[in-house]
Amino acid sequence: MSSKQQTFSQLWSALYAEALKVAEIGKASPTSSSDPKHKQKVVVVLEKVCNTVFGLGTENKAAIISHGDGTLELIVSLVSSTDALSDKKAATGDKQTGSEGQLDNKILVMAMKAVRTCVVRNPVGRLRSRSAGVFLLLKDTLVGFSDDVHLVEESMTTLAAVCLGDDLNTLQGSMQLRCLVDSAASTYPKSDSTTNLHQKISYLNALFDAVMKEYSEVVQFIGESQCFFDDVIAAEVEFRTANKFALEKDFVSAETHYCNAEERIPSELECTLLDSLRCQILWNRANVRFNIGKVEESLKDTATLLKASVPTEITVSLQKLRANALSKLGRCEEAKVAVGKALIVNPRDEDLQMKMKDLTTTET
Repeated sequence: MSSKQQTFSQLWSALYAEALKVAEIGKASPTSSSDPKHKQKVVVVLEKVCNTVFGLGTENKAAIISHGDGTLELIVSLVSSTDALSDKKAATGDKQTGSEGQLDNKILVMAMKAVRTCVVRNPVGRLRSRSAGVFLLLKDTLVGFSDDVHLVEESMTTLAAVCLGDDLNTLQGSMQLRCLVDSAASTYPKSDSTTNLHQKISYLNALFDAVMKEYSEVVQFIGESQCFFDDVIAAEVEFRTANKFALEKDFVSAETHYCNAEERIPSELECTLLDSLRCQILWNRANVRFNIGKVEESLKDTATLLKASVPTEITVSLQKLRANALSKLGRCEEAKVAVGKALIVNPRDEDLQMKMKDLTTTET
């Protein structure tokens, strides 16, 4: 890590700790959540998050998203530490007016902007939106502030940013939030003052229509299962938990959570929509299984992955792992075949050349 990256990491860690403290104070008591001073702190912190993340490259954004318990999770937590979207207000229509009402509006506007800075040009951020609670935040905002055209437009802009480039998010948005998008179109007829809003609504509807058509079988399955998105989110959470254990070298716990993650992915549904998540789970599990001596199980995972469509660089890594596992089992001829296949893809890989040499020497 360069000195510049290290400095940025330290600055972000300090901001994250500050924001976390503000969120925890707001949740400490019911009075704190409605305290104007606390709400103002939430606005300030959310603005700091926006200013810090805005303009960052994809790599730095990805690192920020994964920091601590997650930056998107923190944004959602900051909003929920206030009563801006409280159930009581939503049920009674008792939104505050005057300065406090303006504070609630500022909190939600800044939250929407903060989410956008985290997901724009950042696939990791869009993927994490599902389990971070961003869709629920959008839903509650569109329901609770449907009479605020500015906030409705901010929410539509954020929904579009979350969905663009992520078919699973688009599918969830279509099935869970489209009714609110349509409601906004009816509530605010086309006029000079709502041109931008209707452009975003049209864009979202185009995205929704395309994905619903492409994944019509998935849509039917989701309608029958009722818990598809909950299962996907649970799988993603288990996957991240497993990754944390793997980084801590607790491979036994990591394997358990990778298995939990795989179990939450609907096995009866065959579609490309979940291929990326499934492949990441199996690849990481294959590595931790090798590390804890479950070599045969590791080989099964690599075999499953090699039958799937995985990127070339992953294929090379898979064959490397497969060769190491086969060598450990004394199956040197099969290990040579695995190394040979990897060398076809990447003939200049020095590790592979050395591995082939070692296997040939061992054989003679």
